[in-house]
Amino acid sequence: MESLYEIQFNVESFLKNKSSRKTSSLWERLIQSAIKFKGKGGCDAILMEEAENYTKELLAKLNDKEMNHIWQQTESGILSAEQGFLGTDRYEMIYDISLDVNQSIVDNICQEAKSILKKK
Repeated sequence: MESLYEIQFNVESFLKNKSSRKTSSLWERLIQSAIKFKGKGGCDAILMEEAENYTKELLAKLNDKEMNHIWQQTESGILSAEQGFLGTDRYEMIYDISLDVNQSIVDNICQEAKSILKKK
C-alpha cells in the first residue's frame, strides 16, 4: 500500500463486505447508527472499533519505509514535515494514520446518513 487513500479504501471495502447478519454489512449498520445521531458527527463506537482494529492490522503489515511514506500524508505528518521533522516511532505513525483514516470514514458515513435523512 502506497497511500493514505489506499488504506482508507481497503478499510471501507472491509466494512462494506463484512456482515455479521445476513442482511446488512458493517458499513450499513454504521450508517444506520449515524442516522440516529442525525448525521451530525458520529456513529456507533463499538461498530467503529472493528474499522479501527482492521486499520491497525493493515498498517502492521507495512514495513517502516512504507509506513513513514504514508504517515507523511497524514495531518500530523504534514505538520511535522513543515517543521523539519520527517519521522516518528512506529507506534505514533500507526496512531496518526489510523486517526486520519478512521476520521475520514466517519465523515463519509455521516455524509451518507445526511443524504438518507434529506431524502426522507
